[in-house]
Amino acid sequence: SITCPANVTTHVTSANFAVIQPKSYPPLVTDNSGEFIITGIGVEDSDSPRLTVGLHQIQYIVRDKAGNEASCVQE
Repeated sequence: SITCPANVTTHVTSANFAVIQPKSYPPLVTDNSGEFIITGIGVEDSDSPRLTVGLHQIQYIVRDKAGNEASCVQE
C-alpha cells in the first residue's frame, strides 16, 4: 500500500516560480516482499524542480517485484 505525503504549500520567488524538494516528502510504502520501486510523475527529474505559480500534482506509483501496483496523488 502507499500513502502520499501531506500537500505542500510554498512561497513563490521574485522570479515567479517555486522550488520544491519532492524527495524530502516521500510517500509511505508497505509491502510484504520489502522490495519495491517508487515512481513520481508530475515533476521534472531534478532534486529541486522549479514550478510555476498554481496547483501542481505529483502522482506516486509503487510496484513490487510480483507486479502489484498502488498509487496516490500529492498536491
